[in-house]
Formats: sequence, C-alpha cells, structure tokens
Amino acid sequence: MENRLREHALSILPILRGNGLDAGPLRAALDDCAEFRLAVPFIGAMNSGKSSLLNALAGLPLLPVGITATTAVPTGLVFGENGAFAQRGGALLPIGLGDLRAGIDLAGVTMLRASCALPFFAELPSLCLIDTPGLGAGTLESERALRESLPDPCACLLVFAADDPVVRESETAFLRELSLRGAPFHPVLTKCDKL
Repeated sequence: MENRLREHALSILPILRGNGLDAGPLRAALDDCAEFRLAVPFIGAMNSGKSSLLNALAGLPLLPVGITATTAVPTGLVFGENGAFAQRGGALLPIGLGDLRAGIDLAGVTMLRASCALPFFAELPSLCLIDTPGLGAGTLESERALRESLPDPCACLLVFAADDPVVRESETAFLRELSLRGAPFHPVLTKCDKL
C-alpha cells in the first residue's frame, strides 16, 4: 500500500511542474516518508527472551541469545537489502549479518542495524523492531543506551518471561516512566514452553 501511495504522489510531480507550481515540498515530503521508520522497541529484563522473540518473528537466528546478557547496544531490524551496520558516532559502518551473532567490537557503537529482505519485514517496510539491552542489567551504559533508543512517543512491547514470576523494580520503574511519557505499551509473555 505504501508503494502505491508513493507511486501516485510521484505521478503528481510532473503535473505540478507542468503547471508552473513548485514540486519541491512534495518531493521533500516523499523523501522524508521514504526514510520514515516506526520504531517498536522490545523492552524487558535481561534474559526475558527479547532477542529470541525477534529471531522467531524474523524467521532467522539473526540476534545472539544466551543465558547471560547478550544485547549490549540497541539493535534495529528493518526491511531492506540484506546487511548490517554499526553506528559509531555519526557514521554507519557496514558489518556482516553473521557478525551480529558472532560478536563485534562494540567500543563506541551506539546502535546496530540489520536489514533483511524477509517476508515478515516486506509486509511492513516502515517498521523498525528494536532489540534493547535488558532492564536491570546493572550497567549504566546499557540503561542509557536503552533510553536513548526510544523515540517519543512510541509503542513498546514489554517482554516478560513466563518462567520468572517476579516483576522487578527496574521493570515497574520503567512502566511508570512509559506511562508518564504517554507511550503505549503492550505486554508479551515469552518462554511459555518452560512452564
């Protein structure tokens, strides 16, 4: 649907120009729309299953999973040509998709982004699903990275593990913060197979 709307808008450009009207604002708006991403962060405690859930949605084991903290910086998954990038400062540096699981030097990296030409993402090309560091992981850097990755306001998926019956203070504090920001959030229960 997005592509059809864009095609229709592009067909208007020659009409505007042909009638002596400025097509610049429409062209700028189309360029902005092409870059637009609706960010949906997956937020939860360390080891709650955020990365596993994203891997299941993608249908590929793109993100590292484990029993210890594996997500050190926010990692966005988007539709596009297969590839991955690390953001250091203002620069996007190409890395291999396999490097997301194998591990890379994260010194100075503020965000990772993987683009995939997968059917799930093709249906929603403006969607950016963000794997975030675990709440309460104990490092100030991961908490800061989590907060910096959240757009204002956004829809968040709060991931809770079914095999962990305790809601931690870090999770309730974050829920309060989201409520104050007016950001909608939706709970997701993972690891139901472990019950």
